[in-house]
Amino acid sequence: MSNEITVNYPVSLTIAVDGTGSMNPVMDKVKANAISFKDGLKAIMEEKGKKLGSLNLRVVTFRDLYIPGDESIAMEESRWFVDGEEEDFKNHVNRIECHSGADEPESSLESLAVAFRNQPKKQSIKSREVVLLLTDASPHPLNKGTRIIMDNELPRSIGELEEIYMENMDKTGKRLIIMAPEHPIYKEIAESFENTIYVPSTAGTGLSDVSIRTIMETIANSL
Repeated sequence: MSNEITVNYPVSLTIAVDGTGSMNPVMDKVKANAISFKDGLKAIMEEKGKKLGSLNLRVVTFRDLYIPGDESIAMEESRWFVDGEEEDFKNHVNRIECHSGADEPESSLESLAVAFRNQPKKQSIKSREVVLLLTDASPHPLNKGTRIIMDNELPRSIGELEEIYMENMDKTGKRLIIMAPEHPIYKEIAESFENTIYVPSTAGTGLSDVSIRTIMETIANSL
């Protein structure tokens, strides 16, 4: 009996990453892990008897949509990087800088709305659309007030955010993985959104206790 892996899983992964100043201690690690993500995920999937097909990568870097003057950096969405563009992806990731974020809540929920949209064309029935949220902060409530940019494009409630998730992500292939501190809103999303996994980080450690292998295994197990 052959043990050859015959099923390919094309994956489109959007990394929604907190780019505020509090992430500075772990950002070099986050960047290095993002750059090596393809090889690491491929190896872990093969350990589990799965094969990674193509891997599209995109980054949404978010900060705080309620700080006047930060309009140009509050929400930055990259293009999709496809197979063969690893160097371009590396260069983009290495340009991410940690700054701003005057208060501890950040615009992580708004970043999810951006990440859910503009998914690439589905390649096969096994295609997976994954959004990974990485933050060390609690989220601003979606009904807080007027945002400095994109105010009319973003949801005002968790229900509206879920609608964006359901309408834009693939019906069967969507996955949402939240790596963030313990917070009732993140827990609510994990309990109500389809195919969502929440891995709380330890309070006070930012994301330093969340290993890249944990993230990759979470993704591989969800495919």
